[in-house]
Amino acid sequence: MIDSSLLLLVIPDHPENRLIITGKLFEYLRTGNPIICLGPADGDAAKIIHETGAGQTFSYNDITGISDYIREKINNHKPYPIPARFNRYNVTEHLAGLLRDII
Repeated sequence: MIDSSLLLLVIPDHPENRLIITGKLFEYLRTGNPIICLGPADGDAAKIIHETGAGQTFSYNDITGISDYIREKINNHKPYPIPARFNRYNVTEHLAGLLRDII
């Protein structure tokens, strides 16, 4: 993953997919490499990718958008800063705090 130029994240195509945030997304964020996400543009994973500047989300059949993005990143590959608030340790700490509050 770390040696990759681009990373592909596919959100499953089903009715509730806007709510899916995969563990793989956090692994990808940690690398600092650009992410191509196939899934809903208004989904939670897309919001994180946009907020962090980690890549771009495309609809499943946006061939032109995807190919343009790949060309752009191949010609101008620059890693983005790794967002600390989205690393697994910080997300787990936040979740643990929420669970402590519930208990």
